[in-house]
Amino acid sequence: MRVLELAQLFPQALEFVQEKFGKAFPLARFSGMQGILKTPKSFDIMDDSWTVDPKKLDLSLFVNKAGQPAHRRLPFSAEEHLESGEYVYGPKLRSHKDGDTFLALSVHDMHVVEIDRYRVPPYDFQREAELLKNLSMASQVRHRNLPDVLALGIADEFPFVVRPLIVGRDLAYTLQKLTSASRISILFRVFRVIDFLEKQSPFPGAYQFGYFEPCNIHLSFSGRILITGLGSQSLRNHQEQGHLADRQALLDLAEFLSIDLKGYKKQILDPQKGLETCIRHISSLSPEWCARTEENLSAFLRVEFLEEIQDDRAFYGLHTLQ
Repeated sequence: MRVLELAQLFPQALEFVQEKFGKAFPLARFSGMQGILKTPKSFDIMDDSWTVDPKKLDLSLFVNKAGQPAHRRLPFSAEEHLESGEYVYGPKLRSHKDGDTFLALSVHDMHVVEIDRYRVPPYDFQREAELLKNLSMASQVRHRNLPDVLALGIADEFPFVVRPLIVGRDLAYTLQKLTSASRISILFRVFRVIDFLEKQSPFPGAYQFGYFEPCNIHLSFSGRILITGLGSQSLRNHQEQGHLADRQALLDLAEFLSIDLKGYKKQILDPQKGLETCIRHISSLSPEWCARTEENLSAFLRVEFLEEIQDDRAFYGLHTLQ
């Protein structure tokens, strides 16, 4: 890790956030990962049966293997490894346009988490600082369809974000099995997230994705829809028009889900107009699913993806569903 560069850039990246939010983000320094920003912890899990107990997880997953990030070995007994302040990498869970997501273990408080590592162009320190600033602001946002941010910082040359583990599949993977009603409810929830972010932003464009793709939309097997990538707009957009890119992403998502919104295109792409009318229209296409998305989606996934669910539960040391 570039400690000197981090010392120079990290305070600048956080300056605006701390000015706006005071001391909500004190800089915590942990052994091996100086400059980690800790955020208020919240494990908002709809179904406790999906909570992964690290004592039941195969800890051999976290032993060095070819092709995985370098890390030190983890003893097989979790009780013997209660050191503070380090995240130990496990296998890669998935990749996306801006980086990779890894299974990880927080040995400080023994939580199984996932770490999103972002790829920034080499020596682009300005963009790196901008990314940290935006990620810091985004971590303040609390919404049912946005994963909590537990920590963020730079380690091993990579900016990273720590989140609770998402057990499920992304939208691209599940698309072919989704029904018309389930597709409508997913689009409905994503529209509501963008509407929420626009209304909650302390200034226009403060909270944005800068465009999102189907691989950023995750369908948790518990039924919860989660969108990742908030605050990473500087990796895709340097024109400070990320909020327009998010609205374009809504239109592209509707097309991806085969839902016709052509009559609302002009309104959606106009940042001066709200999304309420379009949201009401989408809701009217499937009122029951939009009103009870998580309950319906959980039951649907349990039928259509039972094999994947049982495999994942076995992988994470959870009891199989009956």
